[in-house]
Amino acid sequence: MTLEQLQDEWAKDSKIDKTILNELLMSVPSQVQKWGRYWSTESLRYRSYVKTKNHLKIKLREAILGVMPQKEMVEEGIELNTPVGLKITDKSELMKEYLETHPKMEDIDDKIHLQQLKLETISSAVNSLKYREKTLVDLMQFQKWSEGFN
Repeated sequence: MTLEQLQDEWAKDSKIDKTILNELLMSVPSQVQKWGRYWSTESLRYRSYVKTKNHLKIKLREAILGVMPQKEMVEEGIELNTPVGLKITDKSELMKEYLETHPKMEDIDDKIHLQQLKLETISSAVNSLKYREKTLVDLMQFQKWSEGFN
């Protein structure tokens, strides 16, 4: 699910129509289940991206250090733009720079950041749903109370 789809879904689910408070109150458990399912799916995807990043970091480090065979580099789709003859050590700042700026690493970092935004959106929705039931009950009681004065 895209971030925009999650945001649109929450915009729809978060509306409170005062004419159907009873129906909204009854729908809270199913909304909690739905948003919990979204959390599980996106959280697993996030973990998958983090694992991919860690694996990629190891492979890139091996390629940069020259310990990865050329055949494996081709299989992994790793291309390096390091100057010929430049010696890069495992703990050097140059190694860190190459790892951070490699196009594959930038791509996976973007995916991880997007997953973090999705999880923040879902978390916000779930936190709002925690108070939804109380809010709806309070609105229903207020309507009854205000109708008693008319």
